[in-house]
Amino acid sequence: MKVCPTICIAIVLMFLSGCRDNKQSVLISAQELLINKSQYKIIDISTEEDFQKQSIVGAYHLWRPDITEESAVYGGLMASEEKMEDLLSKLGILPEDQLVVYDHKGGCDAARLWWILTYYGHDNVRLLDGGMSDWKGAFNTKSQYSEKQKHSNYQFSQKENTVFRKVELDEVIAALNDPKTVLIDTRSTDEFEGLVQKDGAFKKGRIPGSIHIDWASNIDYHGNQKILSSEKLLNMYEAKGVTKDKNVIVYCHSGVRSAHTAVVLSYILGYKNVGNYDGSWIEWSYHKELPVALGK
Repeated sequence: MKVCPTICIAIVLMFLSGCRDNKQSVLISAQELLINKSQYKIIDISTEEDFQKQSIVGAYHLWRPDITEESAVYGGLMASEEKMEDLLSKLGILPEDQLVVYDHKGGCDAARLWWILTYYGHDNVRLLDGGMSDWKGAFNTKSQYSEKQKHSNYQFSQKENTVFRKVELDEVIAALNDPKTVLIDTRSTDEFEGLVQKDGAFKKGRIPGSIHIDWASNIDYHGNQKILSSEKLLNMYEAKGVTKDKNVIVYCHSGVRSAHTAVVLSYILGYKNVGNYDGSWIEWSYHKELPVALGK
């Protein structure tokens, strides 16, 4: 049976369009944001010092404690749904608002905020690809604080994120003996090998059996800090044995850097079973009975 060349071309274009849409749905470029800035509410998640140095005009400002659960016995866990609703209410954000989140260090903090928001049910959130690094490269924007907004009564839609999950401790323990699951440590090499111990951790090392892929490998770290092409990313992960047939659990020190890797795997590369271990190394190191690996 002969197939019309026009139909073949249309099918290919539809396929390619679908691939692009997956990436475009989560990322927004500095150029696109500038053109359509009035459509979005923008959140800068950075230290007070970084925010005062430079930020996108009109951006709200948050930092890690704002999106972290303070009642936990160890630090770093994602804020509760109630805390996030209260935070968004104070910012005057509504459930129908389209949000853009960015940071000043390659996107990991923005990805953490993005994940928390989408996990609890705010679907209209995009990451500024390259963050402040790419924005500065394109536009000479001085820091200005956003005007105070009226409080809202924000409530999540109760539509839980199903693309990548929040992983709890018991699932990570079970994964140690599961050949179908791969653990990815997204921290620095020195943290992975146990040469350094960051604040908040109770000991050095890594979860046994985990492989090391630094989250910064996902981006042009020393350039515009934008996410690399899908082809380069897929080649990198598959070379490490992280294939799409595997269950993937990612972790770092406190679930921030690993959130970026989870976004890349799930939304950029289309992996179907990715979980972010929220407690990450802080929680694992807290439990004295859990095994630890050191060295290369």
